[in-house]
Amino acid sequence: MLKKLFKYFIAKHSRKEQAIGLGDIREADKIFFAVFSRYGDGIISFKVIREFIGLYPDKQYLLFTTSQLVPYAREILGENVEVVGVNKRNPFSLVPSLLKLKNFDADLGFNPWSHGDDAEFFVSFAKKYSIFKRFRQWSKSYNLYARVREYLILESKTLPKTISHSQKDVKNIVLAPFSTDITKSLDKDMTKQLVIKLKELYEDAKITICGFRDELRGIDGLQKFYFSKSSSDEFLKLLKSSDLFVGVDAGPLHIANAIGIKTIGIFGPTAPETIVDFDWDIIIIRDASLCGIFCCALICKYPACIKSAVGTFATVELRSDLKEATDVCMGSINKGKEIG
Repeated sequence: MLKKLFKYFIAKHSRKEQAIGLGDIREADKIFFAVFSRYGDGIISFKVIREFIGLYPDKQYLLFTTSQLVPYAREILGENVEVVGVNKRNPFSLVPSLLKLKNFDADLGFNPWSHGDDAEFFVSFAKKYSIFKRFRQWSKSYNLYARVREYLILESKTLPKTISHSQKDVKNIVLAPFSTDITKSLDKDMTKQLVIKLKELYEDAKITICGFRDELRGIDGLQKFYFSKSSSDEFLKLLKSSDLFVGVDAGPLHIANAIGIKTIGIFGPTAPETIVDFDWDIIIIRDASLCGIFCCALICKYPACIKSAVGTFATVELRSDLKEATDVCMGSINKGKEIG
C-alpha cells in the first residue's frame, strides 16, 4: 500500500525533479534532506550535509531519516538542523511527519545515498528536487564522500597523507571487526589474532569488542558491546569515551571518524581510497599487494587479502592512481592460500 502511495506521489511531482545549481542553493531559504540508506552511507551523508550547512548557515534545514540513524544524525549535525525519525512502515505514524514536511515548504530537496522510493517520495514535496540515484553514475573506484559532495555541489577534497598515532595516550580501544559483507569482515580466528596484536601495541589499554551476539560468542577475555536496533545512543557514548577505534570497512568506521576518534582501518578487497575522507585521522592496514587496487573479483568466498592484512599488520599509503582489478583471486577459491 505504502509503496503504491510513494510511487503515485513521485510520478505526480516528477515535473519538479530538475537539475539544481549553485544559484538555486544560494537563493533557497529552506532545504530538506531525506536519508534512508544503509548504515555507513547514512553517516557519510550526515557528515557531508554538516559541511553543506557550514557553508550555508543562514538557511533553515529539515532532515528525515530512520529511527536507528537519528542519534547519529543529531550528534554529527548538532542543532543546525531539525532531525525527524520516520517509521515508514506505519501509515498512521507518517501523518505528523508529512504535515511537518508540508508546513516546512522546502525550496529544495536532496536524498544523498538513498535509493528507495521512500526518500524520493519525501523530497518530492520540495518545490524543486534532485534524485541522487539519477544524478550521476559513478564507478566503484569513485570515493563515497566525493559522490555526495558532487551531488550537493561542494568542492572536492584531497585525501589525507600517511598518519602515525602515538601509542602512549591510548587507554580505551573500541574494536569492531565484523561486517555483513564477508569480504570485509574478520572471522573469529582473525579477530583473536588482531586482539593479540593490539595488546602488544597498547599494553595498558582496555579493549571493548563490538558486534551482534552471534558474532561475539566464543570470544572471551574482553569487554563486549552488543549491537541492536536500539543501541545507537549507547554506541555513541562508548565511542566518545575511547582513545582509538579499530575496525573494518563498515558503518562504525565512518561514525568514529565523523566524531573525531582516531582510527585504525583494516581493509580487504575494497580500496580505502574509495572509503576514507579527506580529514580522517586514520592508519590504514591492508595487504601490500593490493595497494592502489580496488578488487572487483566476482568470486570471493574467502577473503584471503584481509587475513593477510591482519597477519602482517602493515600500513599502506593512499594512491591517487587507483586501479580496478577483476581477476578472480585464487586465495578466495583455495581457502587459506595467501595472495602473493
